Amino acid sequence: MFSRILCATDLGPQWPCMLGYALQLAEQASRKERVVLTILHVLEGDHSDTRVRAILRSVKANPARAVELAASIQAEIECDLPDQCAPGELGNIGNVAVRWGEPTGTILGFAQDVSADMLVLGQRGRRAQLSTGLGSVAASVLSKSRVPVFVMPVPTAPASYAINSHFGNRSMG
Repeated sequence: MFSRILCATDLGPQWPCMLGYALQLAEQASRKERVVLTILHVLEGDHSDTRVRAILRSVKANPARAVELAASIQAEIECDLPDQCAPGELGNIGNVAVRWGEPTGTILGFAQDVSADMLVLGQRGRRAQLSTGLGSVAASVLSKSRVPVFVMPVPTAPASYAINSHFGNRSMG
């Protein structure tokens, strides 16, 4: 079964539901052995949101800001997790990481670094490919991964919770 699951997220609207799916997978797998869920958020240099592009420009001008921003986002995710998890689910979360880089390569490289034996991704993000219904990152990871990939479908009903990120409040629906 799976003992190390990597949940890669862009912290977009699917994030709360994707975390729920990843936690359910971890819980089901943990009935046979201990499962560790690692959460990864990749910051990339190319972004469609104007506010994010402004932040990225400031990071390029001051590389120390990149480390500070990643640490700040990581701390915020860690702080929000208790509100996103049911009692007892936090025990399956082993690590939260924020990395800079091209999403596909960063996700696959990090998955190898943590010896992930399963990946969990959202179906689509900012750049959906109409022919597959998958986002460009999900399609690329799915085609290049050497471990199973669970692609979470886009939720059809709005959720009643939101995650607050440095890129604005992102709620489902």
